[in-house]
Amino acid sequence: MTKFLIVSSKKWNDDIIKKFIFKNKNFAYHFDKKKLLSRIKEIKPKKIFFIHYSYKVPKKIFDKYECINFHMTDLPFGRGGSPLQNLILRGYNKTKLTAHKMVESIDSGEIYMKRSLSLKGSAKSIYIRSTKISLNMIEKILIKKNKTKKQKGKITLFKRRTPNQSKIDFKKNIIDIYDFIRMLDAPGYPKAFINYKSKKLFFTSASYNDKTLFAKITIKEDE
Repeated sequence: MTKFLIVSSKKWNDDIIKKFIFKNKNFAYHFDKKKLLSRIKEIKPKKIFFIHYSYKVPKKIFDKYECINFHMTDLPFGRGGSPLQNLILRGYNKTKLTAHKMVESIDSGEIYMKRSLSLKGSAKSIYIRSTKISLNMIEKILIKKNKTKKQKGKITLFKRRTPNQSKIDFKKNIIDIYDFIRMLDAPGYPKAFINYKSKKLFFTSASYNDKTLFAKITIKEDE
């Protein structure tokens, strides 16, 4: 009998989460935003875990069900949008992945658990890494049986980034440009770009070695 539900909106999670579900028969996995409420009503899960879910969860869901979100900062530091990008822009190379109770005020719910998370590599590789850690945390949370604690410390807010903020500033040093490209390199995210005449050049697959930055460039007509 299904007791728990994992929800995501990112396709890169599919294989990882489905393997977890295969080994843990009391879990179900849901991806479709439009059918989320009907799926929840069907399953009536004891807990709902949100991993890389990019949409606002209706209040009527987290008021009725215990909803747990995984946020990529050491809460209450970094509440808000685009946590990975905001961290890298601030020079962080590691962070805490925080599992917290979902409440109306964004990222302010009580803490279940925190785990260390490296910020090395492309955005996609970091997100996949965090998904694997999140699944391990889920197992630990169920063992701990709802033990939570209030957030403590100075509250710092992050703003969600817009596509226009993905334009590369070549006045920056080469390491900063490398970080800028990799922090946006994941499916569904606005890639780092520059405008050149009537074209837009997108940068992905960045690597850095011996004071040289390498990247894949895709050229498109500017709209």
